[in-house]
Amino acid sequence: MLSSLLCLLCLLPAGTGGDLPRIDVWRVAPHRGGGGRVLFAADPVLARIGEDPDYEPDFPTEVRRDEKGVVAHRDLRSGWAYCEVRSDTERTVLVTGRGFHSLFVNGARFAGDFYRHGILRLPVPLRKGTNRILVRAIRGRFSIRLLPAPGDVGLSPLDPTLPDLLGGRRIEEPGAVVVENHTREVVEDAVLEVGDGRVFERVAVPAGRLLPCSIAKPPFPLLQLREPEPAELDGRGRYPLRVTIRRGGWRETRVYPLAVRGPRDARVETRTSGIDGSVQLLAVRPPLRVTPGRRYALFLSAHGASVKAWNQANAYRPKRDAFIVAPTNRRRFGFDWQDWGRLDALEALDYSRRRFPVDPSRIYLTGHSMGGHGAWYLGVLYPSRFAAVAPSAGWASFYTYGGGMPRRFPADPRLDPFTWTQAENAVLDLVRNLSHTPVYILHGERDDNVPVEEARRFAKVLASFHPDFRYHEQPGVKHWWGAECVDWIPLFEFCRRHRRVTAPLRFTFRTFNPAVTSRYAWAEILQQESPARTSAVEVSADPRKGTVEVRTENVARLRLDLGEVLPGPEARVVLDGAALAVPGDRPVTFRHAGGSWSGFAGAVRLGAEKNPRRGGPFKLAFARRMVWVYGTSGTEEENRAVLAKVRYDAQVWWYRANGNVEIVPDRDFEPARFPDRNVILYGHADGNSAFGKLLPRCPVSIRRGSVRIGDRVFSGDLGLFLVYPRPDTEENLVGVVGATTAKMMRQAQQCRYFISGSACPDWVVYTPETLTGGMAGVAASGYFTNRWTLP
Repeated sequence: MLSSLLCLLCLLPAGTGGDLPRIDVWRVAPHRGGGGRVLFAADPVLARIGEDPDYEPDFPTEVRRDEKGVVAHRDLRSGWAYCEVRSDTERTVLVTGRGFHSLFVNGARFAGDFYRHGILRLPVPLRKGTNRILVRAIRGRFSIRLLPAPGDVGLSPLDPTLPDLLGGRRIEEPGAVVVENHTREVVEDAVLEVGDGRVFERVAVPAGRLLPCSIAKPPFPLLQLREPEPAELDGRGRYPLRVTIRRGGWRETRVYPLAVRGPRDARVETRTSGIDGSVQLLAVRPPLRVTPGRRYALFLSAHGASVKAWNQANAYRPKRDAFIVAPTNRRRFGFDWQDWGRLDALEALDYSRRRFPVDPSRIYLTGHSMGGHGAWYLGVLYPSRFAAVAPSAGWASFYTYGGGMPRRFPADPRLDPFTWTQAENAVLDLVRNLSHTPVYILHGERDDNVPVEEARRFAKVLASFHPDFRYHEQPGVKHWWGAECVDWIPLFEFCRRHRRVTAPLRFTFRTFNPAVTSRYAWAEILQQESPARTSAVEVSADPRKGTVEVRTENVARLRLDLGEVLPGPEARVVLDGAALAVPGDRPVTFRHAGGSWSGFAGAVRLGAEKNPRRGGPFKLAFARRMVWVYGTSGTEEENRAVLAKVRYDAQVWWYRANGNVEIVPDRDFEPARFPDRNVILYGHADGNSAFGKLLPRCPVSIRRGSVRIGDRVFSGDLGLFLVYPRPDTEENLVGVVGATTAKMMRQAQQCRYFISGSACPDWVVYTPETLTGGMAGVAASGYFTNRWTLP
């Protein structure tokens, strides 16, 4: 029998020290499905798990681990591995390892370490008897170890997010470490204790609600009282910060070293993110000397794949006139500076402008490799924020570099909204936004990672219209040719010659979605006529005549802050050939309806409609201090599937985004307790009472066994993704990760909305066929109108 060939291990009893017995033998098979940066990819193994969580694969090939614990085989370049582990008792183990995308234990999914960060340590429940373990491996090899899980709760020694200490300054910054719930129940009474009362003030904070067999990364304050004495530092000159977690009579303490930096050293600072309330870091290379009263330039530098923010900042020599700030993209790979990586960069920029004495006219954007793509991407989205953009070894888009993303989906009206959503990834389509932003392009002639053709493509396009760009191709060098490929003297000299023009008189601006980018200087596109299609404005102002001419494309509402460019109280605006007399000393909002334009002076509230502060598509719901709400009033099988899904999503969010999300059951959710926050609902309206509180008027609904889209009703095993405005606020959203059955909630484990660049419109209904046919399993998808109604 197959089981006789598998590794059947008798695990040590709970509380025994040392490593658990290792897993020596696996059965492997290649992945037979799809992949890439798409929301749905076929995967027959996931389909089987959705049908039967206790699925026992019949993989053909036996592979043994080597002496280093590595399981390697050609089928594991993108494949599956299976083993069975036998336990003599019900217990929790800690799983560590690298090189696999995810792990299934008895049908429940847990996150993996596919980037090989070395930070994985997850509590995993084992049942008494035989436990079925499935691993989705990548890149040909993986390793896994099982460790004891002592006590109810614990602290991981891995993946702290903590600031550096700075000689001569006391820090007051947040910190976070990974906490573990080793139990099979929700834990709400664990407490974190930080500080010793000497170097840091002693504080105690709740660890928050911890799901069964889960991890979280709750924030805590670090309030420094004094500088550490030399005798208080470890052998590497670091200060050992003690953190304790306690629950009842159980306590565990770990030490996390904090680096001590000098005033000219690159250093790490931490901040609280507005996306999820987690602690994020950025690295700073300060100027050689900071003189009180002086303003300095700021270079926002985006790092490459697998590069830490501190290494990025440390690659630069200190400047006399500038701060170098390196955000994190949420992780070393993160989101390719798109999606939540984009938001992280903007948060880091806003933080730096508040934190440091920065001259707002001398803010520059640069980056290398993936960060070069980030410079292109952020530059075309927010051109008027920067005085110059300077990508090094940057690539254009997922279409031209990296693969895995179709430019268009197959001709099918059900998939058209996906193609529209995906248009945001086409950086070259927006490059004319840089018409009035100076650009310096740097690339190695023999780049062996990002082909030099990527830079040449940009240079060719810019040459057709741009009045002020430079292209330098360094002869004979490859992708990384030392710190010079970021700290390039001619690049800095080019940037220093330019200052940001805050009120340009002429410009063009294009956007695919005002909820992502809406503004260029004093003009803002508030609404589109057709969602997710290109919208554009071409603006020309003449202060002497008191006139502004504007040509638009796919614009329903437009705001102009005329007082920034026109001197008088009256103005004449010519919109697409129609002349309108409006006040010139205040903002004016224009509305296009019935083929004509009209203007409204002063502020116009659009809280009930789509606008730059609140719009789709679906992925934008995962922001604004979001809270996730899971259902507890369904069947036992539904509740179990929903809880497993929200736990897995939280692990993926931690791994990809260094994130931490507040997660609550529906019975504890009242909108008034979570004001001004986005909410993600898991399950369906019959199993999650928060649906009725937040989506009473939504034209898209999901219940047990059915999804309704207006007058259309879909029945059976279905999944739903949805974004809709939260009814009690003017800026927040509700997102839905819905399933009509427990089977579909298990199959929702395959959905790829946390992968950068993957498209998902305002709403999507999908079927189990997504696991056999990929995107062909979409039943329907679409966008809401500006009034959040169905077209």
